[in-house]
Amino acid sequence: MLTVSRTLLRACLPLALLMALGPVSPASAEKWTGRDARGDVAGYTYTAAASEDECPTFTDFDAPDDANDDITRVVVRHTKKSIVIRTVFRDLDPALDQSLSVHLKTPDRGWFVDVDRSEVRPGKFKTFFFLSREPTFPDPDEYDPDPPVCGGFAFISADEYCKGRRFSIDLDHDVIEVVLPRSCFGSPRWVRVGAGSSGFVYLDPPADQPDLFSFNGYLDYWDPAGTTRSDWLPPFGPRIRPRTGLVS
Repeated sequence: MLTVSRTLLRACLPLALLMALGPVSPASAEKWTGRDARGDVAGYTYTAAASEDECPTFTDFDAPDDANDDITRVVVRHTKKSIVIRTVFRDLDPALDQSLSVHLKTPDRGWFVDVDRSEVRPGKFKTFFFLSREPTFPDPDEYDPDPPVCGGFAFISADEYCKGRRFSIDLDHDVIEVVLPRSCFGSPRWVRVGAGSSGFVYLDPPADQPDLFSFNGYLDYWDPAGTTRSDWLPPFGPRIRPRTGLVS
């Protein structure tokens, strides 16, 4: 399966995302909660190139009214058998798509989970679930040449078989939950979790350029003050050890 991570798209865009206030909760055995500011969704307008000699353009804007993509809290439970990640949103809209990417770090490697609820025909939605290992990301300097050029990169990843994995989307309570058996990751001694959401709305072309393709994109991720993120991945919370009390 060929997939282009929305995290990579986010990292490629020159967005000035707002930082939420509040310290990171200390690591504890079994459970951790990280809160994120409300109304901090970042938006951008993508406009395709008008000719082969031009590059697409990205124009940033703030999107405080976008509640569907606005993450407000991430709750992680690391039990003896499972890793449970609950991502809470300001207001999930049943009439809109939802796209959530959950990223995990274990002592051995990184993983990502995509949960995508998409409208497959008017009024009919279907949810897709994808679990894979994080790829080896390139040096971002390789994609910032002088003079600049158009382009990006994609990677090929396969959906990992994981017996017992499951997810749920609770539109009434604005929660997307992912449950992953620890055995799928080799029963790790600890796990760190990050989460990001995204959405987009197609725009009508101008009358004088009826074939011009453009859309508004929306991005948010758990991102409190005091955390750091890489060029490709969202911030991660602290190490969360399982209830069994295993030590690193």
